[in-house]
Amino acid sequence: MLPNLGTVDAAPGQAYYVDDITLVKDAVTPPPVAGVPLPISFDEATPPTLGQFGAGASVSVAAGPAGGAGNAAKFTKSAGDTWAGFFFPTATIPFTSSSKTITARVHSSKAGAAMVMKVEGPGGVTSAEIAATPATVVGWQTLRWTFTGLDITKTYNSIAIIPDSGVAGAGQAYYVDDVTLVADTVVVPPPTDYLALVADSISLVNGTSKTVYTMGQFESDAGINLAWPVPSPMLMKVQLAEVGNFTLPADLKVSAAVSITETAAGGKGEIQAYIDNVAVKKTATGFEILVPTTGANALAYTVSGDGKKKLVIDFGKGVAGVGNTLTTAANMTNSLVFGEVVQYAVNQISNDFTGIYALRGKYRMTVVLDGMPLRRADGSALPTLTVVVPTVLNNTGGVTTSKTITGPGLVGYISLTN
Repeated sequence: MLPNLGTVDAAPGQAYYVDDITLVKDAVTPPPVAGVPLPISFDEATPPTLGQFGAGASVSVAAGPAGGAGNAAKFTKSAGDTWAGFFFPTATIPFTSSSKTITARVHSSKAGAAMVMKVEGPGGVTSAEIAATPATVVGWQTLRWTFTGLDITKTYNSIAIIPDSGVAGAGQAYYVDDVTLVADTVVVPPPTDYLALVADSISLVNGTSKTVYTMGQFESDAGINLAWPVPSPMLMKVQLAEVGNFTLPADLKVSAAVSITETAAGGKGEIQAYIDNVAVKKTATGFEILVPTTGANALAYTVSGDGKKKLVIDFGKGVAGVGNTLTTAANMTNSLVFGEVVQYAVNQISNDFTGIYALRGKYRMTVVLDGMPLRRADGSALPTLTVVVPTVLNNTGGVTTSKTITGPGLVGYISLTN
């Protein structure tokens, strides 16, 4: 050791002190932590680190609801910022000119919740905020975000998601799983030939009282209100429109199903019902519907509010031979005996379930119609849904046989009121 090496002492006699001489490792600058590459399942040994932004929200990796697979990113949105969301780092997302679409399995607690995503990178690089397609339904579904106009020469290594963007939360939970980069798909224009409800709406008419409900209202978290019990004279009025050259296959058979379940905490009441093998025939001004005298099945499965009573009721004989003709002529309205049908069903059930006329509260309803090319008024497709109806029970009330109906449908909410 040569102190002040190479310098002539201007003032001879300076003193230098050396102490604590130690051998140490060379200093190495650690590399940045790499993000998890897509696809991301949140079941990785080290899943992505989740971050949250905006007030009134929380995020964690948790087991997903039934129908999912393993863990998912769980985001809970309570009262707070309407733009609250979460983000997580990724490895560089390998966008290309033909692969600018991210998909994810999403479980939503409400229908119609806007699921917004953006991707970001170093140095303030960011994409536009993109809303997912298709429209969100209650439960699991696969959503898509296509980043049209994305500058693929930039680096993107972070994903941010805003569940139910623009709406203040009330404790709803959203789960995101299986985040994947996929090839872009060609946007297929809606078909030109289909059947639709005019203005996506129905009317309930009781004497001089008329209330109009839209699909959007039904699908919203608030849902629609329905006086209970439904008066026998109440009619459901609908206008049907044939768009383009609407046709039906010869000898068409249609199935329909409905699922109604309580939403109140601890409520176990439910009704699952279906009818199948219904003949539908195209006419010059609409179509004819006929339940055959033999060959059609119509069953309802019911569970009491306390979960102690379960029953399968056969409606087949009651609806055998029932028919109707519906018009699609412009400005013509179809009247359906909604009140009588509901009263008939309630009367059948009331023998085993006392208090059914006193039901009140909010119920989740799923309606499925398999076989008819019914779409929204703008031509967009209704989501494909499934209702499973128990048809045979054992001595303890366990389900041994079920009927599954899958097809276009709607999920929404109905509140029974006075």
